[in-house]
Amino acid sequence: MRNASFRPETLRAFPLRALGHAGDQPKFIPRGALTPDWQFSNNMVGAASLYSDARDLIEYTRAHFSPTKDATLNKAFRDVTVDYFPREKEAANIAWITDTYGQQKITYQVGYIGGYSSYIGFDKANQNAVVVLQNGFNWSNYVGHAMLKHLVP
Repeated sequence: MRNASFRPETLRAFPLRALGHAGDQPKFIPRGALTPDWQFSNNMVGAASLYSDARDLIEYTRAHFSPTKDATLNKAFRDVTVDYFPREKEAANIAWITDTYGQQKITYQVGYIGGYSSYIGFDKANQNAVVVLQNGFNWSNYVGHAMLKHLVP
């Protein structure tokens, strides 16, 4: 991954990024207004400070069903798709969530921060992955789900 960092200002494309806009959130900024870049410290850096682009996120997502030469890495990617708390909607995995639609299982994660929304998801059985990025904070994960459902023959 070449375009992801916890220090976004070091990324070559950082000055060209889409600027975030308020939507339903944050409540204290008028809808449609630009939002400032949020700054985090300490433990919140790992939870909310990763900047990336669609290409890197797709590469990361596809790695969950594309074996590598590294057996340990392959096991880690396999382990996170195990439903530790199985249920039809929002089954709990390690760092991921899985929804089941008939025979199709969609594993995904979403991210929201002032001015931005993200969705990364994959259908391991059909080897499809989707990334949806938005520079507004008024979105749901159903866009990504719909895309993955329509990719199945």
